[in-house]
Amino acid sequence: MIIVIVDLNIKLDGHKIGFFQQSLNYYAERNDEHKYLFLANTEIKKQLEIPNSAKTEVHFLSQDQENNLSLKTRNVFKFYEQWKIIHEFALTNKADLLILLEMDLYQIFIPFNTKPYRISGIWFRPYMRMISDNESLKSRLRYFSDKFKKALTFSLSLLNTKWQSIFILNDEAQPLKMKHVCQAVKYLPDPVFEYAKDENFDLKSAYNLPKDKLVFLQFGFIDDRKNTHNILSAISLLPVNVQEKIAVIIVGKFQAGFEETLSQFKNQHYTLCLKDEFVSNEEMEATFAQSDVILRMNHRFSGSSGIVGIAARHNKICVLSDFGVMADQAKKYKLGYLENPDNVLGISKIISNLVAKPALRITSGQKYLKDHSLAMFAETLIQ
Repeated sequence: MIIVIVDLNIKLDGHKIGFFQQSLNYYAERNDEHKYLFLANTEIKKQLEIPNSAKTEVHFLSQDQENNLSLKTRNVFKFYEQWKIIHEFALTNKADLLILLEMDLYQIFIPFNTKPYRISGIWFRPYMRMISDNESLKSRLRYFSDKFKKALTFSLSLLNTKWQSIFILNDEAQPLKMKHVCQAVKYLPDPVFEYAKDENFDLKSAYNLPKDKLVFLQFGFIDDRKNTHNILSAISLLPVNVQEKIAVIIVGKFQAGFEETLSQFKNQHYTLCLKDEFVSNEEMEATFAQSDVILRMNHRFSGSSGIVGIAARHNKICVLSDFGVMADQAKKYKLGYLENPDNVLGISKIISNLVAKPALRITSGQKYLKDHSLAMFAETLIQ
């Protein structure tokens, strides 16, 4: 069987390259009769490590294709051109199964595919758990409009009879609820990838922190969706003697101008450390391992997050938003404490308890780690 695995929009500033690289590594060593052909954009060419295996091949877009795509000023035209490239690649290589590592982008084009290969894909932005930005009439109307469009687009994609699997990361509830709509919708464990840890990296020395400071870590692409303002406001409400025990470390690429907006919090009694860059995987692992609490309270975000998986690997407790997939997983595996991301007083109380009671910071993420391994992800993907 020939399996084509595609992602043409990988950036070096997020987790998507991990899905591509780790899948490539896994299938290169899998003992089966399949052939795995990978197709990606050229941005990751220098960073991707290609295993020496007869089972896998890696192909990249040509420079002409990249140039042509760059001329498309609207996403719909860009994704249509990408779909044509993917479709032609699958046909040329006589694919039996096409796996889209991000299927959302091609939903309106997939119905017109009548060729022999079957299709699976990861649905990163399903509409079912969408919520309104706020309770204003304008936001509510925009919410209903956006949800209707997404539902309609998905329904149109189901006109294609070649679907094998439509995967939703870490959401065990929705596939069950959608069985009457589409049997192809299935659960896919969001994998926790294993990286080496920089054993020489000392977090508190790197940020010039006293050894007795409790480190609250926020990691990833940093913008207003991360709810940083409410988290820092919550810490600012704590008594001075409690604040003085806390260091908040924020690591990741900041949205343009966002670091400046946090300057109002720099003269508080707690310590605020900002690092505006994507660090190496090795430093990331060391940073999580040496932190005490992981903050992941995204505002109006109901999907999965790799941050929770990294925290689980290092047995670190999380403070999370009280809705969506992450909340479900946290409750099932006892990974952290949940609160409405807009409830500053509630967040403040959780943080106060975590500082005062060390026993509340003890957790084990090993069951989560077992259920969300690379093998569980990769085997489910091709099932």
